[in-house]
Amino acid sequence: SAAGGPDDWPTLLLRFSVKDTGIGISEPDLGKLFKSFSQVDASVTRSYGGSGLGLVISQRLAEAMGGRMWAESAGPGKGSTFSWSVAVKIPPKGRSSTANSAVKSRRSTGLLSASSSKQQQRAQQHAAAGFSGSNDSGGLGG
Repeated sequence: SAAGGPDDWPTLLLRFSVKDTGIGISEPDLGKLFKSFSQVDASVTRSYGGSGLGLVISQRLAEAMGGRMWAESAGPGKGSTFSWSVAVKIPPKGRSSTANSAVKSRRSTGLLSASSSKQQQRAQQHAAAGFSGSNDSGGLGG
C-alpha cells in the first residue's frame, strides 16, 4: 500500500471476555471445546442444544482477524469465561474513513439475530434496545 496507508497504521489488539456462573467445565473437557462436532458432555448437549460448531467457527473468525479465542473455567459448577481477541488498525488522527464516520454517527448500526427460540429472540431484542438503527430478529421458527 501507499506510504501512510492502513498497512503502516499501528495495530491494537482488542480483547473481549464473557463470564458466566453456569455449569462450568472440567480441565480435561476444556480441550474438547474448539474441536468440530465435539461436545463436552452428551447430557449437556441434550439439555442445552448445540452442534459443536459455534466455538470452532468463532475461533476461526478471531484467528482470521489476527486474534485468538480461548476458554477458562475453575471447574464444574463454577462457571466459565470465554475470551477472544482481534487485531484492528488505528488510523492516524485526522484521517477519516467510511467506517469511522458510521461509528461516529451510529446511523448504520444494526443487529441481525438468527435464533429458533422466541425467548432468545426477545432477550436479544431487549439487549439491543440501546442500539440505534434496525434490528431484525430473523427468527427461524420456534
